Amino acid sequence: MNVWPDIAAPSSMSGGIFDPLDEANMETGDDAARPRFSVPRQQPMRLEWAAMSYADFDALVAFHANQRSTPFLWVRPRTGAQWEARFVSNAITHNESRDTPGRLAVQCTIQPIRRVE
Repeated sequence: MNVWPDIAAPSSMSGGIFDPLDEANMETGDDAARPRFSVPRQQPMRLEWAAMSYADFDALVAFHANQRSTPFLWVRPRTGAQWEARFVSNAITHNESRDTPGRLAVQCTIQPIRRVE
């Protein structure tokens, strides 16, 4: 399994877990909830870099091109937890700014599949 490229850590990440309950609202106004019978999955994780270098951007784009449809090993920067992950259908987006010449604001989304122990 390929490993996430050696680029600077994201400046921000957002994600979460799916709710482990199925809920339903009835026409009477009542509601019901039951546990799901499958393991709760992680929501897609949005990775953002406020000022990524062009070299790191090129490495990320090349990695995305090679790994678009296959899982890879991703290490969460703050905790060091290892995850099997894949890219989701959102493309890598970037913005150039006059405020940070030579740098790009970059966003991409990955889907954590399972934690690697």
